[in-house]
Amino acid sequence: MRLDTGPFREALAAADLFVAEEQARALLADGLPLVDLYDVVVEVLDDIGDRWARGRLRVADEHLATAAAEMLVARLRGAPTAAHLGTVLLVTLEGERHVFGLHVLAHLLEQRHFRAVVAGELPPEEIGALAGRSQDLLAVGIGMHDPPARGALTAPLRLIRAAAPRVRILLGGRAFRDATARGGRHGADAVCDGARAALALLEEWASPLSPREREVLRAVAEGLTNAEAGAALGISAETVKAHMDAVFAKLGVSTRASAVALGLRRGWLR
Repeated sequence: MRLDTGPFREALAAADLFVAEEQARALLADGLPLVDLYDVVVEVLDDIGDRWARGRLRVADEHLATAAAEMLVARLRGAPTAAHLGTVLLVTLEGERHVFGLHVLAHLLEQRHFRAVVAGELPPEEIGALAGRSQDLLAVGIGMHDPPARGALTAPLRLIRAAAPRVRILLGGRAFRDATARGGRHGADAVCDGARAALALLEEWASPLSPREREVLRAVAEGLTNAEAGAALGISAETVKAHMDAVFAKLGVSTRASAVALGLRRGWLR
């Protein structure tokens, strides 16, 4: 059933935080995924920004709607859930003042059992220093509103890697919605055009299982035997068993049911 997000959109655009929160919680209770709710928030803010740019909205109204959206995220976010998939540091580079998306992604990450740290706008050397001393750091996520000029990120990312050589760097945000902007990685480990892609990639990075091991475990989760899983994946039943033995060893479990349960709980079987 398609849920009606119209009243929520109207309340948020009008900067009516009380009604917007009421509508948001009702939509979530009715089964709207959190990531879909935040898609709506981004669409509303994009529309407001476009109206302001065309002179059809006063700057005060744009600021009020943005502030209401920020407060909404803070109120929905509440206390984070227990984290066991690692830490993701979320930042923007100097001069990039659009940090709202970082807070949205932080909430989504916490729902997936990551620890999210929003540090906001920082110079590259400060990002590197913070990454270098962050415990259990999985990745640095850098949000950008405007597409970077060719080669513009080379020096900043080099500074970050100099301070934290092993850290993975993920670029994302409105700047990379266009396929042309995503055409290169700009020196990062990956570029994502939205929250869903970022979440899927970070869960993959957090998984101790190889891509093939995850495929085998998904097949097992569907109830397939080793022979059936092998046929579906184009490998032998003996190879499936070898992969499952490796899965047991990596996850510290001894049964297929336990491996599947842990994989589902950690988000490795999405």
